[in-house]
Amino acid sequence: MYFPEKKVELIQELISDFKNIKKPIELENFKNKSMMVINKICKDSNNWISKLDEYLKKYTILIDVFSFDGPIVITFDVKNDIKNGITKQKIINLLELLIKEIEIDKEHVLKNNKTFKKGPIIKEFQISPTICKNGDTVTLYWEVENANSPIIISNRHRSGGGGEYNFGNKMKGHHSFTINAAEDVEYILTVKNDFGEIEKKILLRIDSEIANRMKVIKILLSSPSDVSRERKLVQQIEKDLNSSLSDRTKTILRVIYWEQDARPGIGNDGQDVINKTLPIDYNIYLGIMGGKFGTPTGRANSGTEEEFNQALNKYKNGQDIEILFYFKKHRAKTPMNSELKKIEDFKKRLQNEGILYFQYSNQKDLHSQIYKHLSGFFFKKEKV
Repeated sequence: MYFPEKKVELIQELISDFKNIKKPIELENFKNKSMMVINKICKDSNNWISKLDEYLKKYTILIDVFSFDGPIVITFDVKNDIKNGITKQKIINLLELLIKEIEIDKEHVLKNNKTFKKGPIIKEFQISPTICKNGDTVTLYWEVENANSPIIISNRHRSGGGGEYNFGNKMKGHHSFTINAAEDVEYILTVKNDFGEIEKKILLRIDSEIANRMKVIKILLSSPSDVSRERKLVQQIEKDLNSSLSDRTKTILRVIYWEQDARPGIGNDGQDVINKTLPIDYNIYLGIMGGKFGTPTGRANSGTEEEFNQALNKYKNGQDIEILFYFKKHRAKTPMNSELKKIEDFKKRLQNEGILYFQYSNQKDLHSQIYKHLSGFFFKKEKV
């Protein structure tokens, strides 16, 4: 699909080519080129379809019979502009007429299209990590505007490079999958609307020798349900840090989210299923609490506390694990409800366990803290 401006540019190029024709062979080449371009433009237009179909028929006749040998008489008019006797100027007039029709088509779409007023925009298209080995999980991130359903396809989707994904009306999001490819994989994001189509490409490097030397730091993200924005923020930090530091430090962050890494199953309760299906070989426990403590599980006062207990037991059993916890600050005048009371009691428990937690005032504050703390793990030396 072409933007209206691109259509006009193509026709103006045809006019310029037509004016410079000097030999019969050049005319034949022009006829073939112009029919391909004009057929595409007419079929690609949004409105005035019957009029443009008629235009296409007339142009086909005119350009087919035009020659340098002299005028050939035909019996129809085109906008009272092209009459009996085909001349070079009348072919040019007909091309210029199509430019006018495109402008009419554009104005008609602008007047009637309540959704899009301009072409689609790709604001972001990234992959994390950018280098991996077979069996690794990679995540594609995208954000688009003024578009119909985003489509991502890989050049090797039939051989383990991912696949073709149509994301409906989801203009911003991420998608994770396991890689099984022998060579580098290129991913193409395509978006379009009534005004055009654009694409962006990114490359995932498959390099077993380099990838095998990459250190993967797994982070379990643990929180109640009221901090969804904070969870997305951690996801963005993971992506940004991997993009800027992974190649240089040969280190990759891999955040474990129950939304992404858990699967359906059966157990004592939902949290029990999550516990069974999430990876347990994480290096960092990252907890966040806002205004809710969470739902009791039968084994702890909330799913978050249960996940914390498991991480703390790992530490006490001698495993090399870090525990990071962040609490949202509340105003002094905030009424102390039962949820906040549980959070305050939990803070005291962390202090008694020797855990230093941080507090954040807003999203920007939390981003600054977590970004700084996690970036330090890229440069952390292995224990001897």
